[in-house]
Amino acid sequence: MKASRTVFGGAVLLALLLIAVGCTLNAGSAPDLDRSDNFTQAAMTLDAQLTLAAEGAFPTVTPLSSQVGTSIPVITPTTAGDSQPPGTVEPGAPCDRGTFVEDVSIPDGTSFEPGDTFVKTWRIRNNGSCTWTADYTVVFDSGDAMGGPASFPLSSSSVPPGAEVDISINLTAPEEPGSYRGDWKLRNPAGQTFGLGSQGDASFWVVITVGENPEASVQFSTVHDCGGSPAAIFSVSNQGDILLDSVEITFTDLDNGQVVFGPFSSNGPFMGGASECPPGGDSVSPGSTAYVGGTIGSGAAPGHTIEAAFTICSQEDLAGACLEATVEFDAP
Repeated sequence: MKASRTVFGGAVLLALLLIAVGCTLNAGSAPDLDRSDNFTQAAMTLDAQLTLAAEGAFPTVTPLSSQVGTSIPVITPTTAGDSQPPGTVEPGAPCDRGTFVEDVSIPDGTSFEPGDTFVKTWRIRNNGSCTWTADYTVVFDSGDAMGGPASFPLSSSSVPPGAEVDISINLTAPEEPGSYRGDWKLRNPAGQTFGLGSQGDASFWVVITVGENPEASVQFSTVHDCGGSPAAIFSVSNQGDILLDSVEITFTDLDNGQVVFGPFSSNGPFMGGASECPPGGDSVSPGSTAYVGGTIGSGAAPGHTIEAAFTICSQEDLAGACLEATVEFDAP
């Protein structure tokens, strides 16, 4: 029994020596940790987190694509169907608005024989924010319809904002001589009439003269003093069928090419006699004679030849039917 005890005691002593050596080797490394305590704490932490998650204490993570205010830009690819409108309009433009571009045919004052037929064409731009569809119409507004319809389709196709459209209408000159004007506007599918301009209420029109073109003879009459300057006076005999109501005059010194008067235009510039001073204040009726003139000024040297060029028209502001005439005279 002593031998077995000795062996057992030796084994115990050897085990203690090994433990001591192990502790000595670990003394220079990381401090000894109580692993059982670490396992216990980790288990408690995991259990607590699972409990909080079950109770909804942790916030729910929202995918980035659904977050508001993300700084990542969203890029939309351009497809073949994406395009800019063929023109631009002002920001905030009303739905229905247009603007006049030009008279494609029949300028104002075009002269026709009684009963002549013609096609008037306007070019209008869609300055509104709505597309003019085939349901939009052109409607007669006021004046002389000249045989035109009360309304007709604006276009057979759509006219988007910023685009232009040519509007044509067949008309007939009235039988009686004179000046005629017809005004037109547009109407949307809801039956609302609108026009052109910033207020959307202006019409577009056609103005013609029926009868022969103006006929007149112009002759030099005299030069006399008007307010300290010499004025050249000319007689105008209206030999046509329509009133003469405006004139433009230019005097040019043919010896040096210098313009010594004008171009000067005036409405109702005609005088009753050759002794009066321009401008006058009347028109010239068919079959009547009146006088018109202008000052020569200091640019014309005495004895130089002056050419007086006239544009005489049937309406104010050189509108209507017009004629051209030139007369030469010598500067005093």
